[in-house]
Amino acid sequence: MKVLIMRFSSLGDIVQALEVPRSIKKKYPQAEIHWITKTEFAEIVSTNSYIDKVWKFNRDRGLKGLHYYYKVLKNEDYSLIYDAHNNLRTTLLKIPLWLFTRARFITRPKNRIRRFLFFKLGFKKLLPIPFRGMESFLWPLKSIGIPQVSYEAHPLELPVPQVLGALDHIDQAICIAPSAAWKLKRWSVENWQKLIKSFPDKEFYIIGGPTDTFCKDIQSIAPDRCFNYAGKLTWVETFWLINQSKILVSGDTGALHVADFLGKDCVGLIGPSAFGFPSRPKSKALSANLSCQPCSKDGSSSCKNKQYQRCLTELTPEIVKLKLDEIERGFE
Repeated sequence: MKVLIMRFSSLGDIVQALEVPRSIKKKYPQAEIHWITKTEFAEIVSTNSYIDKVWKFNRDRGLKGLHYYYKVLKNEDYSLIYDAHNNLRTTLLKIPLWLFTRARFITRPKNRIRRFLFFKLGFKKLLPIPFRGMESFLWPLKSIGIPQVSYEAHPLELPVPQVLGALDHIDQAICIAPSAAWKLKRWSVENWQKLIKSFPDKEFYIIGGPTDTFCKDIQSIAPDRCFNYAGKLTWVETFWLINQSKILVSGDTGALHVADFLGKDCVGLIGPSAFGFPSRPKSKALSANLSCQPCSKDGSSSCKNKQYQRCLTELTPEIVKLKLDEIERGFE
């Protein structure tokens, strides 16, 4: 059995879809699994030991790139092609493969009509709430005997980042991911600062991207024990830091799904979006459970509540601390 998985982006979905190769190989141990993704995500996909080959797609090549990969992939003689992205790019690549190969095709549905009715007209029963993305990547594989749920932690091959050097007591530190692609999903700087102050004996590692300049403000509340790595690490290096730390606190963003995937203790602050809920038993999702939640698929819409961003302002630092203390007692 030779399988091709197509998932080009984004980080959170890439990570959640990484459960698919292991699930396939547990059912079909002799399967050879390939994955095609954007060049910038290839290193992440390569950390999964259940994947035998990673194809790097340069999106700058556009249609020429898709034509090139059609010519290459049609000669691989795949028995199964799983379109885990289901966008224009994968469709343009999938159609000629469907016409001129013998592969079986499975596509992860986007449920676009249901999403429209769900978000725009308020038909809340059309999609599962909470929606767990990792499980949604397994649902389409039921037809080939793949279990729809996996609660087992998944290790990745993560090398020790040289840029970090030796970090003392990292296994007792709290890792925090304050950012998100959309501002509506971000907990305030003041809340992050209050959370840090509530743990005067803890070290904190801040992770994020190069544009997350507000992370410096968060660090400033306790610069002697708060270390800002936002924009300084690759994603694989960030994965290693999450995996080594004691616990992660994150908004609804890729870092939360990394910790969830690895089976790390983590606390997710779920605000306006629908698809950020983690799946593993050690992952705790905090939500205000307002009637207006969720209001968008990714937090890109405007707030519909009279109290701006109430879904996150009701998740106070005190509430988050209580949850962290509860998890901490579980370590004892």
